[in-house]
Order: sequence, then C-alpha cells, then structure tokens
Amino acid sequence: MVDCVRPGTSIEKYYNEPGFYRTFLPRPGMQECISKLFHEGHEIFIATSSPITGILDKIECYEEHFPEFSWSLGNIIPITSKHVLYGDLIVDDKMDNILESSCRHKFLMDAPWNQDFTYDGVLYTRVYGANDVYNGIQSLILSVT
Repeated sequence: MVDCVRPGTSIEKYYNEPGFYRTFLPRPGMQECISKLFHEGHEIFIATSSPITGILDKIECYEEHFPEFSWSLGNIIPITSKHVLYGDLIVDDKMDNILESSCRHKFLMDAPWNQDFTYDGVLYTRVYGANDVYNGIQSLILSVT
C-alpha cells in the first residue's frame, strides 16, 4: 500500500480511525460472485488483516455487503499471518500472502500495488475481477473431476 502513496504522505494513520473500513465498497460483481459460490455449496472464508482498532469495522462492513458471512458463523477470520491458513484456494491482492500461502491454488487479485509482481517460483493466477474469480474456480473444479 505504501508504494501507491505519494512520498511524504502516509495513509497508515487512517487505519485506526473508527469507521475507516466501513467506507469500503466491494469490487464490482463480487457480491454476486460470492452469493453464487455459496449457493453452489462452496465453503468460503474471509481472512482479513487490520489493526485491532479496525477489525470491528471490517467485520461489520463484510456482514453488511456479504450476508453469507458473519462473525457468529465463524466464516470471517481476523488474522495477520495468512501463511498459517490452509485450503484449496486463496484470493488476495498482497504479494506476500500469495508467496507464503500454503493453499493449493493461488489467485492474485490485480491491484495497482502488485502490477509488477512476477515470481517464477510460485504458481499463481492473476485475476482482474469477480468474473475471473468465479470462472477460475469453475476451471479448477473441472480439472479435478
């Protein structure tokens, strides 16, 4: 994130402001994508990292925009060390999370801060939005059946 900010400025001071994360909107099409995957029977979790002061804002934001997720259902996981997670697929926009992930498949969500990211030692698929995520998951399902 720091690479996207003009030198001499810092957005990190905003991370601790109440309500900061509540202003975020989902990527276009992502609500429909998640709903469709849930109704197809996929088990999905949100693993999210933020300062402790912002985690409640994030959880409330996810619950508002994605009714399939809730803190009480246990499918929202506040975590900073995503490398300890294991699953079939991780979708993330942070390069380190892709590099360090133990997940079998890795989708790097395209973002301004990862445009130049290439790494020959880790297999991953760059995705550009909800349709790429959904279609990529469908391709993975077809490849194992």
